[in-house]
Amino acid sequence: MAVFKIPRSQSRMYTLKILKDQGGVCPLCTRVIDLTVKGEAVLDHCHETGLVRGVLHRSCNSSEGKVANAAGRWGAKS
Repeated sequence: MAVFKIPRSQSRMYTLKILKDQGGVCPLCTRVIDLTVKGEAVLDHCHETGLVRGVLHRSCNSSEGKVANAAGRWGAKS
């Protein structure tokens, strides 16, 4: 799989496609992502590789980042 930067102008298009492929739900909490709420859907990506992992609720993405950062501080590598 090729890793490439998604231009900001195309991020909405990718978000909608990935969300459709996910069945409209957040893979972390399994609840429906409501696109009528501004900023609700965000592209989750790996900060090391840039690889997009999926579309999450903004709150789920924030929580995932906090857990990953805390795990790194505690010495976990993955």
